[in-house]
Amino acid sequence: MKEFNQNTENFLKQYKDLHSWADRLKINLTEEKFNHKPASGGWSVGECIEHLNQVAEMYLPQIKDAITKAEKKELFSNKEFKPRFIQKKMIDSLEPPYKMKMKTFKSMKPSSSLSMEEVLGRFNKLNNDFIGLIEESDKLDYGSVVVTSPVSSLIKFKLGEAYLFLAVHTRRHLWQAEQVLK
Repeated sequence: MKEFNQNTENFLKQYKDLHSWADRLKINLTEEKFNHKPASGGWSVGECIEHLNQVAEMYLPQIKDAITKAEKKELFSNKEFKPRFIQKKMIDSLEPPYKMKMKTFKSMKPSSSLSMEEVLGRFNKLNNDFIGLIEESDKLDYGSVVVTSPVSSLIKFKLGEAYLFLAVHTRRHLWQAEQVLK
């Protein structure tokens, strides 16, 4: 088994834990429960996960592009990665259980009638794609590689921040999906 640096191990653990969380969520989940909207008007389990799929599909090419450019520039390092102060605060604020609701962009609003098998299958595939990119970026300097947000070219993440942001965003919506099932 390949050995990775400590930063990569941390990111891999987070994304593998997301797989486990999604697998636990599937236990006893029916198509009806998957598409049931809560009385409060929030998203169904399916909408929460489909939103994660949409976000992943937007970010994966951006991250892949950043990795390709960084490899060409030889931005290699295994020094410990720490997110910048503001980005860390933003990431920490998303951690479930969250206190503040946030509106999503229209382009990331999920459809309301979804196939459980298709949505969960895509979630697992996309999460595996992230794991593959994390493994591929193992030798890169997570604090020097820049990822441009697909939402706005004005928003830039360091590669490590992008991995952390997307992991916490996923935890937030998996937790939200869990709440719908309670």
